Amino acid sequence: MSVGRQWVRRLGLLLAAGLVVQVPGLVGVGVSGASAAAPTPSYQVTLSIDPSTCVATVTASWSNAKLQNVQFYVDDLTTSVTDPERGTAPMEPVSGKSGSLTHSFQLNPLLAGTVTGTVAQHSFNAWVWFNSAQSPPQQTYSNSADAPCYLGRIV
Repeated sequence: MSVGRQWVRRLGLLLAAGLVVQVPGLVGVGVSGASAAAPTPSYQVTLSIDPSTCVATVTASWSNAKLQNVQFYVDDLTTSVTDPERGTAPMEPVSGKSGSLTHSFQLNPLLAGTVTGTVAQHSFNAWVWFNSAQSPPQQTYSNSADAPCYLGRIV
C-alpha cells in the first residue's frame, strides 16, 4: 500500500474516531436544549345557590387548556333530575387558554305545606363539559349545595 493511501486510511480512522467522541456531546446538547413540556391543564367548577330566589350559579374556570366551548348542567341529587337533560346543554363558545364563564339555572322553590312528605332542602351539584379540539372532553363536577328548591316536578 502506498504512503498516500496509508495516510488517507489513517486520516479516515482518526476522523471516524473523532465523530464517535463528539456524538455523545451532540446528544447531550439536544436533550438539554429541548423545550419543557406544556403545563398540565386544570379545570374547576363551583356551585352557589341563592335560597331566596332559587337561582343556582355555576362558574367554570380553566387554565392551560385551549377550549372551544363548555356545557353546563345542574343536578338535583334528591330527585335525580338534571337540567338540561344529559347531552342536550347548549355549547357556549370560549377562547383562550385560561378563563372563566358563569351560567345560571332557575330552580323551583319548595313551598312549605304544599306537598306532604317532602324534605325541607334538596341537595344539588353541577358539572361542566370542557370541550377541546385537541383532546377528549373533560367532565368536572362542582361542590354540592343544599337549598329549599328542586328541579323537575314533585308529585
